[in-house]
Amino acid sequence: MSDEQREKMRQQMREQQQQTQPQEQQQTQPQQQQPGATTQTPAPMMRQETTASADELLDPALLADPKRREEATAKAAEKPPGSADDSALAQFYFDRAAEAEIAGLQSQAYQDLRKAAEHGEKTKTSLLAQIYSQLAQAEHTGGRTFAAMRAVEKAIDYLPRNQRGRTIVFYGHLGRYAAQTGDLPAAEKALVQAENAYMDMQRGIQMNRAGAANLTPEMMISFQAQLLCAQATINALRGQQSAAEDFTRKCLAAAQKASRFNGTPFVGYRYLELARLTMAQGRLGDAENEARQGLLFFQRMRGAGGPLTAQALSTLSLVLAEQGRAAEAEQLARKAIELVQSSGMKGQGPIRMALANTLAAQGKWAEAAAEVEIFRQASSADPNVFNNIANRNAWLPLILIKSGKAAEAVKILTELAERRQKALGERHFATAEARSQLGLALLETGNRDRARKAFNEAMPVLLQRSRETDDDSGAAARDLRIRLIIEAYMRLLSDDKTPQAAAEAFRLAEAARGRAVERALAASAARMTAGNPQLAELARKEQDLQQQVSGLNSLLANAISAKAEDQNAEAIKALRAQIDGMRDERARVVEEIEKKFPDYADLTNPKPATVELAQKSLKPGEALLSIYSAEDFTYAWAIPPQGAPAFARWKI
Repeated sequence: MSDEQREKMRQQMREQQQQTQPQEQQQTQPQQQQPGATTQTPAPMMRQETTASADELLDPALLADPKRREEATAKAAEKPPGSADDSALAQFYFDRAAEAEIAGLQSQAYQDLRKAAEHGEKTKTSLLAQIYSQLAQAEHTGGRTFAAMRAVEKAIDYLPRNQRGRTIVFYGHLGRYAAQTGDLPAAEKALVQAENAYMDMQRGIQMNRAGAANLTPEMMISFQAQLLCAQATINALRGQQSAAEDFTRKCLAAAQKASRFNGTPFVGYRYLELARLTMAQGRLGDAENEARQGLLFFQRMRGAGGPLTAQALSTLSLVLAEQGRAAEAEQLARKAIELVQSSGMKGQGPIRMALANTLAAQGKWAEAAAEVEIFRQASSADPNVFNNIANRNAWLPLILIKSGKAAEAVKILTELAERRQKALGERHFATAEARSQLGLALLETGNRDRARKAFNEAMPVLLQRSRETDDDSGAAARDLRIRLIIEAYMRLLSDDKTPQAAAEAFRLAEAARGRAVERALAASAARMTAGNPQLAELARKEQDLQQQVSGLNSLLANAISAKAEDQNAEAIKALRAQIDGMRDERARVVEEIEKKFPDYADLTNPKPATVELAQKSLKPGEALLSIYSAEDFTYAWAIPPQGAPAFARWKI
């Protein structure tokens, strides 16, 4: 096949993928109104408190097949045959590893797979491709990404010729693992290899090539799911979270149609990835629901214990920490580590970073730094694993800075800010957050000029209200990180002792203390004083839809996490459809507002108070005294009706 033909088939394949719609996004038709019935607009719903206790979230009754688990536990305890040859021993350990995994004995499963590979290598058994494929997944679960990549490469080498179609799966795994180490070229190379294998299979079907008849439509769907998953991971690495979410949802829809994924963690992992992607976009209500869905999936698959359920708990703890529910998040993070350790593993991998995040969100910097160090030591043989986490964890630079490792944070943040600027643009919030954290790290290392430049570049974007989120579940952790940045810049400005610096520090203080209050008041005031009936109606509708989506999201979160006997699959499906419909409607309203009333953004995103604005409201003989208490210092301004303000700072 020529390169031109390959590219044409690749484009056709991508167009087919674009047409694949996830099941979660299918809309239900509105019910017809009964004759004589009156329509009522439902009252706006506020997001209700969702359950976040490990005791309530973990339900042993959710396990789909308890008898199968008992059988697996018994088989995992069987002894190897004493007189067996290496081929038989490879088969024995491979089978016992599968039973150990079902039984929740992850450490034994991993060791059995290693023994299976050791015996298989001696006879070059045909089972080696399967052994290394499973070993790769076990290495990845344990946080050993490079070891997982090496195992996948061996699986490809040992794959029998009559099973070469499975290279699509293996290259898909290889692309995801490479992306998670931050090696984008290697990830893209693996993705191209997977695409080429997929197109060769399609061409074989079209030409009735020998063996192609064995490729059922379901098999092709499963291969397509692997490709979509790899594409999602690569887009996430590039910082293109929305595109990554789109690919992940299409991957999930395809996987749910393929029975070969039954009994595997593939679908559950997609829910957790959706939680991370929606969290990165500020949609914390959606992120919580996706994490809870993943937790539900893994409990049905493996029960209330083991590393898979622990991963879901850990992901949910990250979301709760971002919502400002750090104490609850810490409880879940510690429970996740306990579950991992109970399965025979050390629990020192990436799962430690979830606990570090929850501690940082509570200002427990020393404890957070200790958790980071545990993870760093555990990944010392594979440092890119730690570096990749550093690139995606908004708390880690602050933990390093607060624990006396600002120089290391400067290195991480310099590279991160450059990558985000290229991938997302200068005006993206993620770029501004990385650059502002760089300013803080530079300030702590004594590089004041570079710190000032970084702060100046980041602040205009950082202080804008994000309109990306469609729920009011909060962004408390993000606001806390922003406040820490603002206070660091105020400290730098207060050393200048100039009227201009005093005025800018006052503006920043007003921005820091007024983020949540100003957003709520501005939205209400804009609706009440718009002076335009059409705009007032649109503003009211947009706000009510936002609150209703948030309220329904909390209902969905609790429905997903209900005990097994209390769950209603049809009700959950209906809630999802209702949320999707309201979200689409809100998007249309927002688009109409922005098109017809572009000045409305200024009303809903008021600028912080300035010295000039304050002076305009003062009468002769009056003065404004403003005090702001930061983490380490207290700041005070005395603003007269005219002239420069007096500005002072003292250490708490």
